[in-house]
Amino acid sequence: MSLKLLRLLPLLSQTLSVGYAIDEIIFLGTWMQPSLRARTNANLPPWFKIWVGRGVWPIMLGYPFTWTVSGLNFLFDRSALSASGAATWYAAGALLSAAHMLYGKKALGLLDDISNDVPKGNSAHSMEVWLKMHWQRTLLTDLPAWICFVVGFLSAHEAA
Repeated sequence: MSLKLLRLLPLLSQTLSVGYAIDEIIFLGTWMQPSLRARTNANLPPWFKIWVGRGVWPIMLGYPFTWTVSGLNFLFDRSALSASGAATWYAAGALLSAAHMLYGKKALGLLDDISNDVPKGNSAHSMEVWLKMHWQRTLLTDLPAWICFVVGFLSAHEAA
């Protein structure tokens, strides 16, 4: 694998994570439309149980991949990475990406509530709470991590 590709991989994988986070906001937020509310409470829990089983894979594979390739960048030509100032950006990006998991316990609890129709007959409430938490997590961890990887890659690329 070329060094340029290795430098690019954290940015690419984080781009996919941010894209997936935005997709979740768009398509899961659709359930919150007032005109759908009664049907949401009836249909969301069984639909969500299926979706969670499928939707977890981009998260379970994507974030660890980002952390791994970020770490690998420090193993190859670290002096050039440090000299360009990119090392700080790659480290910050990896830490912010990992910070996504700090929301794990709360997120998983809310996902469980949605799947199990909690509160009974108003799973849309749990979805609203999850969407607010997800927006916050996306804005505080995922998007800043992406910005760090953009700056890190550009710094490393310009110095090369």
